[in-house]
Amino acid sequence: MDRQTAAAVALALALLGVCALLARREVAANQRAYDAFVSTGTAPPAPPAVSGATLNTQERL
Repeated sequence: MDRQTAAAVALALALLGVCALLARREVAANQRAYDAFVSTGTAPPAPPAVSGATLNTQERL
């Protein structure tokens, strides 16, 4: 395997590792939210809605 291929494989594995870590954090956060819901019987507050006006601010400028 030449150096360029080895570097590409190393980069792909590093990116895969980062994705795995982010997925693990997301699963842990979802599990905490579910556990809180089961213990209290109430859902966590919904995140604030983002309006189309906020999203299109740059287009109007």
